[in-house]
Amino acid sequence: MMKKIIFTLLLVSAVLLIMLVMMGPVFAGTSSGVSVTVTAKNISISVSPTTYNYGVLALGTTTETASSFTATNDGNVTENFLIRGADTANWALAATPGTDQYEHDWKRGSGSYAALTTSNAAAGGSVLAGANLPNYKFQIHMPTSSASYAQQATTVTFVATE
Repeated sequence: MMKKIIFTLLLVSAVLLIMLVMMGPVFAGTSSGVSVTVTAKNISISVSPTTYNYGVLALGTTTETASSFTATNDGNVTENFLIRGADTANWALAATPGTDQYEHDWKRGSGSYAALTTSNAAAGGSVLAGANLPNYKFQIHMPTSSASYAQQATTVTFVATE
């Protein structure tokens, strides 16, 4: 009986050895990876120059900026530009000048002036990343009368959206 067991073990071992030799070496499968990157969306705008002084103007007069302004898409996606005006400390932004009310207009290039309001208005669409829109100009209509003769300051705000 012991001989039978030994013979069976030898036979099984021989068969396994023959199978290993006939199959050849066994290698692991190859692998491949995927490099994945991501960039955070950046919506950004800058305007140049950043200041302008209309100087000393008489009530009831109108003047436009002598120089123009450029808005640049500083982000990394295509943007739409919006624009809005603001009140000063003593004057309200209005559609037409009046007592302590001034009108502030904007245009781009050779277009017509449009009155600024305190709400955003479209000022340029589909501006590619890194591109700019030049030739923005402003025009101020002074109040017809005012209780304040102090220097007034306001901000024209450009907004970038996607």
